[in-house]
Amino acid sequence: MIDRFKLLYDWGADGVKNQIAEEYLGLNPNLTTEQIDLLYQTQGVDKEYLARYPKLTEEQFMRLFNDKDLNKDNLAQNPNLTTEQIDLLYQTEGVDKDYLARNPKLTEEQFMRLFNEGQNQNADLLFYL
Repeated sequence: MIDRFKLLYDWGADGVKNQIAEEYLGLNPNLTTEQIDLLYQTQGVDKEYLARYPKLTEEQFMRLFNDKDLNKDNLAQNPNLTTEQIDLLYQTEGVDKDYLARNPKLTEEQFMRLFNEGQNQNADLLFYL
């Protein structure tokens, strides 16, 4: 079976290879753990894409969460977050909670927390629930 990711990652001259890795491969929501790790270590890769789309291991999530250059809103947009990851981002100063409200995996408690916050402080938040 052809490893399409590896073929694309390794394809072409360095300039083309870097462009593909930097701009496109990170957009794939179906990356494997190994592919995410490889891209994370590739110079120039847009880590925002890695934060937004694929299923991240806890280690990968924390690596991105602790990355000082990454805006946490990118993690908040990831639809594959765990309950614990949603709670951590909710408590993080500066994270746009509108992104968390869009998450289909909110527990009832998380939904109600966002709902109550929307009623009391941020009515726009209700539109995203």
